[in-house]
Amino acid sequence: MRMTRQHQNHWSRLLSHRHRVDEGGTLMAVLAVLFVVMLLGVALITRIQGDFHNVNLQTNLEQARANAQSGVADALFQIDQRDGNPGSFCSDPAVATCTVSSPPGAPGTIYTAKWSAGGNTYTVLSQGQAHGVDYDVQAVIAARPVIGTGLTGSTVTFNGNSDGSYYVTDSHGNNTGAVANVAVATGGAMTCHGPGGGNVMYVPYENASLGNKCTPNTTAESSTTYQPQAPSYGCPPPPNPEGQPVTPCLPTNPAPSSCSSILATGSPGTVSGSDSGGWTISGGTASNPVVLQPGVYACYGGLTLGTSSTDVIEPNYSSTANGGRVQIYVFASASAAGAAAAVNLSLAGEINPCKTPLTGCTPGTSDIVGDPVDMQIYVGGSASTPGTISLGPTPCTAAAPPACTMANAILWAPDTSLTTTGASSALTWTGALVLGNMTVNGSPQMTFDYDERVATEFQATAWHISGYYQIPPSQFVMPNYS
Repeated sequence: MRMTRQHQNHWSRLLSHRHRVDEGGTLMAVLAVLFVVMLLGVALITRIQGDFHNVNLQTNLEQARANAQSGVADALFQIDQRDGNPGSFCSDPAVATCTVSSPPGAPGTIYTAKWSAGGNTYTVLSQGQAHGVDYDVQAVIAARPVIGTGLTGSTVTFNGNSDGSYYVTDSHGNNTGAVANVAVATGGAMTCHGPGGGNVMYVPYENASLGNKCTPNTTAESSTTYQPQAPSYGCPPPPNPEGQPVTPCLPTNPAPSSCSSILATGSPGTVSGSDSGGWTISGGTASNPVVLQPGVYACYGGLTLGTSSTDVIEPNYSSTANGGRVQIYVFASASAAGAAAAVNLSLAGEINPCKTPLTGCTPGTSDIVGDPVDMQIYVGGSASTPGTISLGPTPCTAAAPPACTMANAILWAPDTSLTTTGASSALTWTGALVLGNMTVNGSPQMTFDYDERVATEFQATAWHISGYYQIPPSQFVMPNYS
């Protein structure tokens, strides 16, 4: 069948129209796909931008928090270095509020430290910033006593007519009226035998079995465990659980001096011995005492401090080296492996009896009694190999008042045993004693005074954060707050 030209033109027009219709449908489908892809892309970009924002906010928040914590850390460092003295830390001691901006390592950080004399604490507000994000914290920095009581022992026993007095005294040796706490370490016990009635004992730590002869028989409400550890052979010492006293440690940088160099230039008396057999420091009189140069000393093998009831040994009060303090560490050996073995300490005569005048003083008068903080003795050892502390020559005579052995010092020796027996080893001690086993037998009484300078100068060297939490920005006011 032959198609006419008219039919051919008609079919051509139909095919052309169909082709144009197909092209339009395809274009619409492509545009629809592109639109969907574009919507998904916008959603993805929006989500990514939100994630980036959240990540940046979290990063800035973490940085701001780190800066705020740096402010608290700087406050703790400043307070600890200055012994918590608001007069030296604060620009205005009367207000006792200090403001510090941009401490080292935390630019833009600002904090205040407000002193509370009644609570012996600082309240620290610290604000850290990072790219417009603030983080605010509040912390309470409190003193953690290195020595919490005047006398501490694992086991303390008073036998016979051994009643004594345990009071707080001022720098002239005068009784302030306060009672010195006597403590036993966790798991230990305090017992009193004989007539009793004269001992003044407050036991502020748990697990103390007093017995009915200790008067007054009083236990404080605190349930804080307390277990002093023997001084560490090196610094820093092993960490102790929260609430435990800080363990003293033998400094290594700079290295301690040898016990052979402990005498001040021109001092009378002698120092003799070796790191294998121990050291002896002796001599001196009330008018011409043995003078020890302030510093940190390592005496290995044991130490004898005074060999006669007439020996007088005191720090060089005119020296400011090491803060004017003589710190003696006594270990059994010069090697770390053998340092924990048993080590012995012997004390006799008068040790750090008076600060002015150098010719001696009488406690209770206008003379200043030797500051116990200026004479610190740390004795090593371990609970499994305890050492011993011996007192004075035997026999003791009445020619050595007020006792055969008198010391104004801090003695930290929790792994040693001390026994006093009547006149042969009487003891008058002012300062603080941290011992292992302690037994007091018979008369005369052991006299112990907890010098108030120990509390104000020695204890406040260990500060810690006792409270810490984040506060809302609306409650954070800088730089002054009430």
